[in-house]
Amino acid sequence: MTYDGASTRSYLTRELTPKPYPSHVIDWMETRNAGTGAFEWAFSEDILDSLEFNDPTKKVQWWCLEGGSHVFIDAMVDKLTTKPSLGQRVTSVKEVYLSPDEWFPDYVSQQPQRLRPPRPRFPVMEVNVDGKGPQYFAHVVSTSSFASLRTIDTEGVPMSYKQRQAIRTLGYSAAIKVAIKFKTRWWEQGGLNQLGGVSSTDRQSRQVVYPSCGLGDAGPGVLIVSYNWRQDASRYGALIEKSDWSKQLDPDRERPLSEKILLEQIYEDLAALHGVSVTKLRNETLDYHAFDWYHCPYTMGAYANFAPGQFKTYFPDIVQPAGYGRFHFAGEVASHHHAWVAGALDSAVRVVDEIFYWDFLRSIDKFHNKYGRSSVFSDEKSEEEQFVRGLFSKELDEAGF
Repeated sequence: MTYDGASTRSYLTRELTPKPYPSHVIDWMETRNAGTGAFEWAFSEDILDSLEFNDPTKKVQWWCLEGGSHVFIDAMVDKLTTKPSLGQRVTSVKEVYLSPDEWFPDYVSQQPQRLRPPRPRFPVMEVNVDGKGPQYFAHVVSTSSFASLRTIDTEGVPMSYKQRQAIRTLGYSAAIKVAIKFKTRWWEQGGLNQLGGVSSTDRQSRQVVYPSCGLGDAGPGVLIVSYNWRQDASRYGALIEKSDWSKQLDPDRERPLSEKILLEQIYEDLAALHGVSVTKLRNETLDYHAFDWYHCPYTMGAYANFAPGQFKTYFPDIVQPAGYGRFHFAGEVASHHHAWVAGALDSAVRVVDEIFYWDFLRSIDKFHNKYGRSSVFSDEKSEEEQFVRGLFSKELDEAGF
């Protein structure tokens, strides 16, 4: 993290030895490798992103989930005794002190009077759900994006100043995807022979991603006709209507005017890239799906992408607990693997570890032997120090440590 305070552009123009690159070369590199404006963000992000694909110290393995990513999610849900409650909005989280009979009123009321517990109060997390009132938990794990977390009242959760600053300021990238379902896999046919992979362009669509499954099939086929980030995504995203994609849409529906413009520009880009006619592409189209993560109310951003200096300044504070060890940050933002499922999984190991340290210390070695440790820590000592700092982060912060 020596150069974490530098953006990719400032590193290439000032720090690179023996000779920095001129601006027009850097512009070309950004155009070929990232979204417009992406080189203004942390240089450390680009290094970590590069290691995801080509870590020289490891053999990186990639896996395809037949049936889509929901297969992975469904398998995890099947392992749960208590299933997730979906379609509910959390309005607030706060720390409260309750006695056992307040926390477990139904259980306590069934016990004989002589066996009922005394009335000392213990810290628990109160979660208020819209339309349902308060519910009580020993721990709360927040896996939402920090933008979404800002819509939940957490004033009652003891946090350090840096943790609250991190929730407000840590960078998230804009991103959009547009996919079109075509009657045939025309990009593999007629001499084009595009079998998987990616095409990049400086036109509006920026990146076209070809499917790696179903190679050689006649069709139909789905092509990601535009995958955009940063300023490119913000501009293209203005043409995407916020549709309800929870239902199967009618392919013959009337398209919004903005999305008609979007499709026509994409057709023109595809025609220029592949040497096919716009008319052919229109006639081949069965349906399309366009999505803008920054305008999704459940994410308000695509994935974490830190600004210069944010790793050094804020990352240590979000990989430690808040709420005196009972409120935990998880998800890809709280990992080194931004934007990836691997980051979410690594954060899950860390958070479960934190809960074991607090409530199941006698079983911590068994947990470590089976699941290891989060990759954000270099050793056991640094992990324990981070956990302890989290327990007293608010007090340490106020004391100037």
